[in-house]
Amino acid sequence: MDIERGRCLKCEKYDTCRSPCQEVNKILWHDNKCFEKHFSDRIQVYTGSSAVKQFSALNKIDNIFSTDDKIPWSSGDTELRQTAVFIERFFNKVPASELAERYGVTVSTIESLYGSAKKVLFKIIQIMDMRSTGIKRVTNSRFSDREKWFLLVNIFGFQGDEVAEMFKVDHRKVMRVVKSMADKYKEKFIEPTENDLITDPKVKQKLTREDVVGLVKDYQRQGLSVRRACHRIADRQGELVGHEIPWRTIESKYVKAMRASRMSSGR
Repeated sequence: MDIERGRCLKCEKYDTCRSPCQEVNKILWHDNKCFEKHFSDRIQVYTGSSAVKQFSALNKIDNIFSTDDKIPWSSGDTELRQTAVFIERFFNKVPASELAERYGVTVSTIESLYGSAKKVLFKIIQIMDMRSTGIKRVTNSRFSDREKWFLLVNIFGFQGDEVAEMFKVDHRKVMRVVKSMADKYKEKFIEPTENDLITDPKVKQKLTREDVVGLVKDYQRQGLSVRRACHRIADRQGELVGHEIPWRTIESKYVKAMRASRMSSGR
């Protein structure tokens, strides 16, 4: 404000001035003070703080001689968890002794967590790899790079470019491989429906009690209960006759037929 009220207003270049002149710089740099000059869409800062420069230089020196562990693909988890241990051991090849020291536990604890995590992953891979044409079964010794890419992206949530940088390959190659494997095993994650598992026997438009008993027994051999079998028979008969058939009508025929059969056997 002193500049605005004082010598700047008296300067003949005041209306067109866009940068500090020598006289203004003397004020700005006095005692290493820092001032801001505001414009419409930016802030222009003039500083003569040698202290800031010295501090930055010290930071660089400190970083050079720092003994802190720098793991580029750290799990970022400071708590002892199976997932964090697996990521560090499997992908980053961090020694078990180093992880034990980091988490304050024994080496055997780290190895136990790592072994448990591997068993879970092997089970996942085995479930996905049911076909003989699938990827080769994983062993206890190693995964292929393609499998590692797939696990990192689809299970551990890494980005494609992160995995590409980790393995020093083009990120487009990583995503092509991951997409190909995901499409290949997509159906393994889709639960089969009842219609996929059940083979329907032939149903007539008019069903006698004996017909119903035969159909129910056929469905029972395929794992359905009597009630569920009656529902399917009613639905299929309804499609043939063009109107809804109550499933209890089918159930009633089945119950009466079975009752008559038992009475006949009792005689």
